[in-house]
Amino acid sequence: MEQKPRKKRKTHRVPNRRALLGALLVLSLALVALLIRHVTGAGIGVPRHRSGVITQTEAPTDVGLAATVATNEPTIDTPLTTLPTEPPTTEPPSTEPPVTEAPELQQAREILDGMTLEEKVYQLFFVSPETLTGISYVSFAGDDTRAALEAMPVGGILYERQNIQGHDQTVNMIAGAQALSKLPLLTGVMEEGGTASVVAGILTDYLDNMAVYGATSDPETVRALGRTMGQQLAASGICVDFAPVADLLTDPANTEVGQRAFGSDPQKVADFVEAMTQGLQEGGVAACVKHFPGLGAEAESTVQGLVLSDKTMQQLRQTSLVPFRAAIDADVKMILVSHLTMDRLVTGDVPASLSPEIVTGILREELGFDGVVITDSLQIGAIVNLFDEKNTVLNALKAGCDMLLEPRDLSAAAQYILDAVEAGSLTEERIDESVLRILRLKIELGLFEE
Repeated sequence: MEQKPRKKRKTHRVPNRRALLGALLVLSLALVALLIRHVTGAGIGVPRHRSGVITQTEAPTDVGLAATVATNEPTIDTPLTTLPTEPPTTEPPSTEPPVTEAPELQQAREILDGMTLEEKVYQLFFVSPETLTGISYVSFAGDDTRAALEAMPVGGILYERQNIQGHDQTVNMIAGAQALSKLPLLTGVMEEGGTASVVAGILTDYLDNMAVYGATSDPETVRALGRTMGQQLAASGICVDFAPVADLLTDPANTEVGQRAFGSDPQKVADFVEAMTQGLQEGGVAACVKHFPGLGAEAESTVQGLVLSDKTMQQLRQTSLVPFRAAIDADVKMILVSHLTMDRLVTGDVPASLSPEIVTGILREELGFDGVVITDSLQIGAIVNLFDEKNTVLNALKAGCDMLLEPRDLSAAAQYILDAVEAGSLTEERIDESVLRILRLKIELGLFEE
């Protein structure tokens, strides 16, 4: 009997277990990613809408199965926080030592911070006892000096021959003035030696004219003489000597400088100027080299009136500036600027003392001098015959000078400066620059220790 063929039983294939687990894992990861977006709204590569939220169409499409779920997702209004993609960088520690100010400058700043504007302004003046007090002849410091210093606390007093009668009298006069002054005073004389002596035979030994020493080849002798003179002046209470003359005598007809100069050769004069500067300062006083940028090449005198120089800048560098550069290299503390007019370097008949091109451009910037710059006397012809005191005082400060020597009217000159600061044509910061140099010099001379 023929048998019918047996029907095949339908079977159901069981899905591969590994594939199923893999799909579940992918789905789980997608759901976890979606949950994170719901909670934080954050994610790398998630674009921000202009309104600051993420919308349905902005959902990412690179997370596998989660892409199909995200298209049915409602809008997320949580603000987006951007995560940094790189760790913040830190600057490597500097190997350079910290820049610190000299102790003298730090102390000067502390003193400056405690001063009024009026006190600062009066520090800019270096005057005779007569200009300070209004008395025709001063030989001691009494009530008139006290009242004057209380009203006009000047930075320095210049003593002249009429004030010097003897050693003890001078010591007492200067000590008295110092005791009456709120801030210590720069006390000075113009003792050059020779025919330009002020205190020789009273406070110091006699010296020959500098031309006599310049005719030799022995700067060391001049250095020794300067050291002795510095010691003798310091013992009398003097702390500034307006010397040496650094001018080159190249015009034999010149009478303003004459035998006060060491000579006419730039380098030779430079050697003697350097030696005298070092000697004076080793002796304990500040040297004030003069008359920048150099007299002696003209027959006329600035004491009488306008003096013009036709030197070019190149000629100046090769001649007149050489001794001043040597003095600066010797750490000279002060430089006096003359009223000579450099006709080819400055427009108009503007004397060097009032010229930014000369004081700031050449002396400060080219030669690098950062000590105290003082004008020549504001009572001589080159100034009084051509300029009123207001413009003289203000233009000298604007040019870069720190101190003003012998104005015609001290109180009026100070008021011009105060008015200019109030009007805004001169800043208090400019005044501070000069007063800081003056205070630093006083500290270096030990005046605040006494």
